[in-house]
Amino acid sequence: MVCLEAGRLVDAFVDNELGPAASAAELKKKIVNVLDQVAAHLGNTRTVCKKYYVHPAILTLYEKDKLKKYIDQLDSIEVDDDKSGLTAEEKVLMKILSSNHH
Repeated sequence: MVCLEAGRLVDAFVDNELGPAASAAELKKKIVNVLDQVAAHLGNTRTVCKKYYVHPAILTLYEKDKLKKYIDQLDSIEVDDDKSGLTAEEKVLMKILSSNHH
C-alpha cells in the first residue's frame, strides 16, 4: 500500500506541474498542497500522510529541484504490461528509492 500511495504522491506532483519554487515560502506551499491532496485521498491528515506514507526522499528531491528528472521518465515508461504489477508511477518511485538509499 505504501508503494501505491507513494505513486499517488508522484501523480500529485505531476498533476500540479510543480516546477521550481521562486521562494522558500512558495516551496512549502506547493509541498503542503500535494500532501493535502494525498492525505484527502487516504482519508488522513497531512501529518499522518507525511509521517507514514511519504518517503522523505521524495520531498528532499523536490526541495532540491531533482524530482523532475524522475517525473520526466513517466513518459518513457511503456504502458503497463501487467508483468511487474507496478504502475509507471510506482516504477519511477522504485528508481527514486533505489538511487537514494542511505
